[in-house]
Amino acid sequence: MDSKKTDTSRVVRTGPKTTRKQRKKPPSKTKKTVKAIILTIFKIILTTILVITITVCIVGTALTIYVMEFIEADATIDINMLKMNFTSSVYGLDENGENVEVQSLRHGENRIWVDLEDIPKHVQDAFVYSEDERFYTHNGIDFKRTFTAFINEIFRMLGMTENRFGASTITQQLVKNINGDYYERTIEVKIQEIVQAMNLDRSYTKEQILELYLNYVGLHYASGVQAGAKYYFDKDVSQLTHAEAAALATTTKSPKYYNPESNTEANKERRNQFALPKMLEFGTITQAEYDVAIKEELVITGNSSSLTEGDSSTQVQSWYVDAAINAVIEDLCAKFGYSKEYAEQLLYTSGYQVYTPMDIKVQAILEKNFADESTFAVNGVALEDIPDASMVISDYNGNIVALVGGKGEKTGDRMWNDATMSTRPAGS
Repeated sequence: MDSKKTDTSRVVRTGPKTTRKQRKKPPSKTKKTVKAIILTIFKIILTTILVITITVCIVGTALTIYVMEFIEADATIDINMLKMNFTSSVYGLDENGENVEVQSLRHGENRIWVDLEDIPKHVQDAFVYSEDERFYTHNGIDFKRTFTAFINEIFRMLGMTENRFGASTITQQLVKNINGDYYERTIEVKIQEIVQAMNLDRSYTKEQILELYLNYVGLHYASGVQAGAKYYFDKDVSQLTHAEAAALATTTKSPKYYNPESNTEANKERRNQFALPKMLEFGTITQAEYDVAIKEELVITGNSSSLTEGDSSTQVQSWYVDAAINAVIEDLCAKFGYSKEYAEQLLYTSGYQVYTPMDIKVQAILEKNFADESTFAVNGVALEDIPDASMVISDYNGNIVALVGGKGEKTGDRMWNDATMSTRPAGS
C-alpha cells in the first residue's frame, strides 16, 4: 500500500515588516521631582500674574470711580497767586566799598527767590536727575515709575522683597509742598495730588515748574536753592560746584537726615553713589568733572558767619541793624499808610534788600568795645553802676557809618537804643 505524503503549504507574509513595540522606560524619581518643581513654579508665576492683573483691574476701577465721584478733576494751582515767605537782607559796606550782606531777616522759612536763568544748569540737572529723570518727558506723573512702585509694593506685602521706593515726580513734590500735605498722606490726598500735578503740567511750562520747585524745595535749614547755598556753603547759587549742587539735591530725599550739616557722611555717601552717577549717566557732567566732584570735600558753613563775613540770622542783631529795621518800617508806614504791624510783616517776609552806608569794619570795632566791660572800668566800679553810653559816627556827607545804643553785651534784637530813641537837649 502506497503511503501518501501530506503537502503542507507554507504561509509567507508579504506585507510590511512590523516590529514589536517596546515599552517606555518609566521616568526616574529625579525626573518626576524636577517636573513637579517646574510645574509648581509655573503655577506660582501664573497665579501671581493673575493676582496682580486682577488687583490692578480692581484698584484701577475703584480709583476711576473714586476720582469721578470725590476728586475735583479740574483742580489747578495758580502759581501767580501763591503766598511764599522770602528772607530779606540788610547790607553794609566792606573796606572796598562793596555791598555785603550783614543780616538776614525772616519769620519762619529761610527763602531767597532766584530766577531760573540765574541758577546754573548743573544745579538744575542735579535736582532733576536725582529726583525725576523723566521730568522733561512726562505729563506731571511718571506712570512707568508709579506702576513699578505699585508692583514692588505688592511684592513687599507678599514678603518677596523688603525694598521700598517712591514714585513722586518733581511736579508732585511741588504740589505737596504748596498744599503742605507732608503728613496726611491719605488715598484722597495722593489722588488729588496726582490730578493737580497733571493739571499743573498742562497749565505751565517745564521751566516755570522747575523754577518754582527750586525756590520752594525744603532743605531742612533753608527753603530753595539760593537760601540753601548761602546757609550750607556761604555762597550764591551761581557759585556752587558740582559736588555742592549734588549735596543740596541729595538733601531733598530726607531733609532732616540727608542735609550736609547734620549728617555729613550720609549726604556724602548718597551723593557719591546716586546723585553724581546720575548726572554722569545723563551726560550733564563730563567724566573729568565727575572725578573731581566725587573726591571733593565740602566745607559746610552752617550759617555760622560773623558780622563781617555775611549772613548772621541766628545771632543777635547789631545796634545798626536794629536802627535800619526801625527806619524801614517807619518809611513803609509813612509812604503807603501801612500799620506798623503790617509793615514789619512785609519786611520780614517779602525778600526786601535794605542797603545802608554802614562801615562793617568800624561797626564791628564799635560793637566789640562797647560790649567789653573794661572799656567802662573806673576804679573798680561795677558796670551797672556806670551811666549808660551810646555813640554815633558819621562821615563828612552826613551818612551814619556806625552806631551803638548801649554799653555791655547786647542780649536781644531791637532793644531800646539810646543812639536813636533817646532825646537829649542840645549840647548834652
